[in-house]
Amino acid sequence: MVRTKTRPRTLEERYPNGVPQFNLGPMLEIKPCNRTFTDHTGKQAVMSWESTRPNLALPPLPCWVFYMVHPLLDPSDFDGHAFYTKLENDQGYGVGGGKFRYEFFFLPGATVEECHAHYVAEVKSRGTIWDQIAKVKRAMELKEQKGGQQEIQDLSPNEDATGNSRLPGLLLEGEDHDFVYRNFFFMYADANLDCSGPEGRTREMYIVQFDPVPQHPDEIGKFNPMEHPFYLRRTEARGEKGGFSGGLIGWMEEMVTALWVMEADDATENAEKLGWKSW
Repeated sequence: MVRTKTRPRTLEERYPNGVPQFNLGPMLEIKPCNRTFTDHTGKQAVMSWESTRPNLALPPLPCWVFYMVHPLLDPSDFDGHAFYTKLENDQGYGVGGGKFRYEFFFLPGATVEECHAHYVAEVKSRGTIWDQIAKVKRAMELKEQKGGQQEIQDLSPNEDATGNSRLPGLLLEGEDHDFVYRNFFFMYADANLDCSGPEGRTREMYIVQFDPVPQHPDEIGKFNPMEHPFYLRRTEARGEKGGFSGGLIGWMEEMVTALWVMEADDATENAEKLGWKSW
């Protein structure tokens, strides 16, 4: 068989009725949001996330909490979006501000115990993410009962019971879900906020876990979590280049599939569908 070469067809030959128009819609612009607020003590704190909506929409319900404990760090000129972008080294590991919100509390020189006491008091003031998750579920059920009509945001005047301008709640797990510790937050103890590059990877930061889960006697090894109410571990921002992400980012990645993340993410999506502008 002899193969004959054929010339490429022109656009007119391929589309005799005209080239079809494909409407891909406008390109979504990612906008960073840094919002200042006051914590339960009246001190300034920062909440950061990303949004593709013009009004920056709702803060995502899944959250990472950082305690900035170095005395030189000041919330008045702090850019949370820039901080976590450099923490990820611009690699987009999936733990950034599109899916998660980052909250930063500034407690100069604070100990682990002091950060923990602040966290517990903040939860008492604002409630937990489970409060908002339950509220969204009730609103979606009411919407379905009304045949798809838009449900108003307020189910009752004081349903949130957070007492702090409807700030989203924080994570506080009551179930163990096979973890040794139920809850956690992060401490950042370095004066330099730039975590990008090889040098930035080694800034001083810690993972703090608390609320230990009782272990079966057969499962207790050399480390018994019930004897350690707090588990403090220094970590790097990321793993070395070319390897697994590792470090704090790697630890956060392991949490992405946790039940609380999936439930909170679904609640955020449904709240946006309901047209909510605050929690």
